[in-house]
Amino acid sequence: MTVETAAKYAALNTAVGVPTMVYPGLNATRHLRHYLNNTGETYTIDLEDMIRCVPSAKRAMVAEFRQAQNFLQGRPA
Repeated sequence: MTVETAAKYAALNTAVGVPTMVYPGLNATRHLRHYLNNTGETYTIDLEDMIRCVPSAKRAMVAEFRQAQNFLQGRPA
């Protein structure tokens, strides 16, 4: 790690630090750090936690499940 990279990382940790882990939350903080680090690496989303913590994500999931269920019920056996 170069000195420049270390300085950027330190500034990033200061900007996206402990306060963001409280609100909007730990996963949002991890997403933001991943985005700002710009490594190009794949980031795996913790979908179960997102569904549990984000009301709009839970509503979207339930709506999609109902849509799939309605589709399957309309299909012949």
